[in-house]
Amino acid sequence: MPTVTITATDREGHAASVTVDYAVGQAKPVASNTGVPAGTVLTVHNGDMTISTPGTVLDSLDIHGRVSVTAANVTIKRCRVRGNATLVTNVGLINATNAAVSNLLIEDCTLAPDVPSIWWNGITGHDFTARRCNVYGTVDGVGIFNTNNDGGPVNVVVTSCYIHDLAYFSPDSNHAADQPVSHTHNDCVQVQGGTDIELGWNNLQGFCSPVYGSDISLDAAHANSSGGYNIHAPYLQASSAIQINVRGSFVPGGFNIHDNWIDGGAYSINTEAATYPNFGTISNNVFGDQQRPDNPAYMSVPKSATVTGNVHEATGLPVPTKTF
Repeated sequence: MPTVTITATDREGHAASVTVDYAVGQAKPVASNTGVPAGTVLTVHNGDMTISTPGTVLDSLDIHGRVSVTAANVTIKRCRVRGNATLVTNVGLINATNAAVSNLLIEDCTLAPDVPSIWWNGITGHDFTARRCNVYGTVDGVGIFNTNNDGGPVNVVVTSCYIHDLAYFSPDSNHAADQPVSHTHNDCVQVQGGTDIELGWNNLQGFCSPVYGSDISLDAAHANSSGGYNIHAPYLQASSAIQINVRGSFVPGGFNIHDNWIDGGAYSINTEAATYPNFGTISNNVFGDQQRPDNPAYMSVPKSATVTGNVHEATGLPVPTKTF
């Protein structure tokens, strides 16, 4: 990891130095500097919440349920969101899919379901900024899409977040056709379309947890035969740290993916094959080396992407990239 040494001298000439990890001056997000800040006193709220009043601020809540936002200019900060055990459809612990959502701020929140399942994701939707959030124990960390504005701007910024320890399940009814075993397709960030997306200064660890989920030991046996499961003990590989899909006309573009710490997955950044007239920029990201062993590239991206300054964590050398 690149480091910088900062030295300060007082008026009497005494000097002190500290060496820290950095990505363009930002600290690497980990559990200690993301999520609900230590010492925050939380008030328990039992049950789901629907926020329909514009300008609402949720602060310092321990929410035993999920939060659905259906209004503009909502702020959710210093909250612990736990979900519930009665879910029967795919949804986010914080759900921002309503057409009325705009300018949503999610800050310093811990998002992890008490009862992980195939249905739980961390944040889903559009028109939000997520900052310094700690997301784990979900199938996907962040899901970005706007079915109310197919192919248009989604206006999402995810910055300084720590997304890790995703919940792998097999079987998974969402992917019943998978062979030889149906299973969840886990991603730290999954984009299903839209433009104007910034992912910066995040720590995206594309691995599935040995604690949250099911049947990891079963699917480890298929690691070589299926090509879809790859073990780096004690973790099972996720699909990608950043997965970019195309759904019908819902073509994504306008990306600014920069200054992240990224590891894991078949490709750590994987883009579904399609025509992207203006994909955007992938720059100055630092990659670990725990991608799928039989895959020589760290990224699979379209030729329209501007790719620059992306390096391997251990060596500082440029990472191999596949383009199409």
